[in-house]
Amino acid sequence: MKHSCFLAFSVALMWGATALADLENHYNFDTEATLTDDSSGNGRSGFLDDLEVGWVDDEVRGGVLELGGNTNGFIVAPTVEEMDTFTIMMWAYRDPEFAGGAGGANDGLFQLALANDDLEFLPPPPTAGTAKVVGGWVQKADNIVWGRVNDEGGTWNLDKVYAMEDEEWVHLAYRGNGEEFDLLVNGEVETTIEYDGSLVEFDSIYIGRQGTETWGGRLDDFRIYSNFVSEDEIKAIMTGAPQGLLGDFDNSGELDVADIDMLTADVIAGNNTASFDLDNNAAVNAEDRRVWIEDLRNTYFGDANLDGEFNSSDFVAVFGAAKYETGEAATWGEGDWNGDAQFNSSDFVSAFSGGGYEKGPRPAAAVPEPSSLNLAVVAILGLMAKRRR
Repeated sequence: MKHSCFLAFSVALMWGATALADLENHYNFDTEATLTDDSSGNGRSGFLDDLEVGWVDDEVRGGVLELGGNTNGFIVAPTVEEMDTFTIMMWAYRDPEFAGGAGGANDGLFQLALANDDLEFLPPPPTAGTAKVVGGWVQKADNIVWGRVNDEGGTWNLDKVYAMEDEEWVHLAYRGNGEEFDLLVNGEVETTIEYDGSLVEFDSIYIGRQGTETWGGRLDDFRIYSNFVSEDEIKAIMTGAPQGLLGDFDNSGELDVADIDMLTADVIAGNNTASFDLDNNAAVNAEDRRVWIEDLRNTYFGDANLDGEFNSSDFVAVFGAAKYETGEAATWGEGDWNGDAQFNSSDFVSAFSGGGYEKGPRPAAAVPEPSSLNLAVVAILGLMAKRRR
């Protein structure tokens, strides 16, 4: 994608901005190494009971979670508590080779539940006693997709109206707002029931299981929102349309230091997480950092405080952090401009090469002037000399 395309993205709010701000959990299953990682920015990564569960490269969806139908196979992760309005969505693929196994009359998709255990250690045993608050599943006998919500007023079951096909990917979304509970299939409402009351206590999400019943097949792009996501937003998420502010990885509503630090961490780790791939080349690297800094944030390498300019105030900020040449881990705001998690002379090379020192705000299509590098070097040497004195 050309440079000008990123400039257009940087000034636009995309589909689903409201939904994205309320994204609580997101498991994209893109790589085997990040199978249980939460990419929402909320730090709610899960852990895996790895019996008959693993990562596979699906020819349609890419990296996905595969479950072999065994009742011990699932991912459990913490989620936000006291969430009365919710949307839980995923892509699902039912494999007849794995579906219909032990554990009851259904193949379990998920459950929002009270784990009654310490989520930092082992998941609770797969027993029927686990308290299910919201659940979704598919009947083994006829492939009917349905679900249930438990609130302070009782238990409410969706109508059984939609049967999914085997060996085909389908997008499912369960929504509740204290008044209506519905199921959407491929972005369209299939069934809606009325219910009344707040959800009972919960603390976790089980992916690929509800009760003793687990999924037989594949799941992808599993998300939990704390709002009633609209049909248009769900369709945008399904089609992969950009959501919210591009580059706002922590969903704060602005491009800030936390975002560039998250991107840098993914580059260093080599995870190649899809949400950080800003140039859409299936790799997350230094070029994605450049896109974020110059094209999306419209500023310069060296702008430590992200006020839109690279000047002496940035030197005050980074030297105040006292990380220079110490070997300690440093963030963008502490001088790590080249993305190696350190603050040393190589960061000044990265910053001054951009030609933005004392140039003011970056123009929409800035062309660095070679002479600015020499001026910047003189300036920084003077500042460092004063610091030593």
